[in-house]
Amino acid sequence: MRLFFALGSVALLFSACAGTKAGGAVPSAVGPTASSESSTVGVARIRSDALKMSSFVSTDLSREFLRASKDLPEVAPRTLYRDRAAGQWFSARDQTAIEGAGFEVIAFDRDDTGPIRAMAKILACDVGEEKVDLEKDLFATYTLLRKTPPR
Repeated sequence: MRLFFALGSVALLFSACAGTKAGGAVPSAVGPTASSESSTVGVARIRSDALKMSSFVSTDLSREFLRASKDLPEVAPRTLYRDRAAGQWFSARDQTAIEGAGFEVIAFDRDDTGPIRAMAKILACDVGEEKVDLEKDLFATYTLLRKTPPR
């Protein structure tokens, strides 16, 4: 279920769903970082690692798997944005969509599972024929946005 609340100039997007949590977050651009082992990244790193591993494999299937790295398509680097306080990440596409719609991010994909499970318990969602396993099947995240004033 997805609910949208608008209160004055503040918008709150709230979602509660069954399934796997999705994470994300708020600004501070972070580009690709070099590991201490190598500055090779992405497909080039996969190809390099496959070449290094080729002398350690013994089956035809393993050799074919490593050779397939030559056929991987190139992927353009992406910028990720990080909210250090929340420890969350989001993409430039997320940021562009949010800012393009005239919003400032206050909180992005924050976990609200505890309170939604408490509410579901009070509403007896965990009893009856259509009961929900609150620990396994219920989580919640929210995004809080503020409408930026027109310039």
